[in-house]
Parts: sequence; C-alpha cells; structure tokens
Amino acid sequence: EVAYANPFRMTTYLRIDDAHPIFSQLLNGKVDIVVTDQGNRLAPIKGREGIIGVLEVGVGRTLRRIFEHKDQVLAAQENVIKYIADFIGIQIANLQLRDAIQQQVILDKLSGLYNRRHFDSKLANEFRRAVRYQRDLSLLVVDIDHFKKVNDTHGHPQGDAVLKAITGILG
Repeated sequence: EVAYANPFRMTTYLRIDDAHPIFSQLLNGKVDIVVTDQGNRLAPIKGREGIIGVLEVGVGRTLRRIFEHKDQVLAAQENVIKYIADFIGIQIANLQLRDAIQQQVILDKLSGLYNRRHFDSKLANEFRRAVRYQRDLSLLVVDIDHFKKVNDTHGHPQGDAVLKAITGILG
C-alpha cells in the first residue's frame, strides 16, 4: 500500500492489486515515469523497502504546447521529476530512520518501556503541566523484591523473562 498525493486532492492509499494500470506499472517498478492523458508526470517515490508513494507533477497546457515536439526538453523535464521523487524518497527514509533511532534512545530494549532519561524529562514536563492546570499527578514506582536472587539462582535469561512478564502486566 502506498500513498498517492496530489496537492489539489486528498492523499489516497493505493494497493498494488487494486491500482489503475498506470499506477500498477509504477508500483511494480516496470517503469520509472508515466505520462497521463492530461500530460501530468507520475514518478515512483522509493523508500528503503521499495516504492512508498507516487509523485504527480502537473504540466500546464501552455508548456505542453511549447515543448510538444522538443524531445530533449521533455527528457530533461522527466529527469528532474525523477530526481525530485528520489530526493523525496531519501528524505522520507531519513525521517523514518531518525524516528527509529529516537525510539531506540528512549525505549528499553528488553521491556519496551521508556528508559530513565526519557522518564526524567517527561516527569518534569508533566509536573509543570499539573501545576499549570491544577490537576493531580500520579506516579507509580515498582520495585521487584529479591530480583537479584532470581538472576543469581536461575540466570539472566530467566530474569529477563520475569521482567518481560511484569512489564506485560503493567504495560
């Protein structure tokens, strides 16, 4: 499923199976640019895992008439559109990568819960918000009694399983 955005219409999501043949060619990677009946250019936006969207660029009637038989100009125009689609794909991939890294920084890998650094920054913000809006603020602190004994007796993999089970109950 990919996003198809046109500035004059809402973004829609396309499934390759249900897509119009023009979009199917793009989404399957068979072509790298398509010219519609209206003269618009469609180019695939590629992400890390394949095609993630379609860029549609409208070309006005006046420009189409002027450059109608100028193959070099049309080819250059299409190359620019492909470069823009590739650039958009790179930017989206970078944003997704940044978001993934940001999640890794604030989440504990084992439990999936927020880590201490994130907790500290959120606690200060939530405290200020509670004061500003005169609302109650609750804080739950959990201590697992004798947890070291679980690790020492049954090993760290079993201790990790206990932590996962407890976070599953709390989460």
